Amino acid sequence: MRAQGLEVVPPAFEAEALAYLDSLYRSALRLTRVPADAEDLVQETYLK
Repeated sequence: MRAQGLEVVPPAFEAEALAYLDSLYRSALRLTRVPADAEDLVQETYLK
């Protein structure tokens, strides 16, 4: 099922993925040193 070109994410995957959000963001921030770039990197990572 797609809504405006986006896939619907199963709740189990979402819960599992959110568990890593903070550590992934911290790692991305260490790499980029720019909060906006770190957020973009996290988003791109989750999309893939």
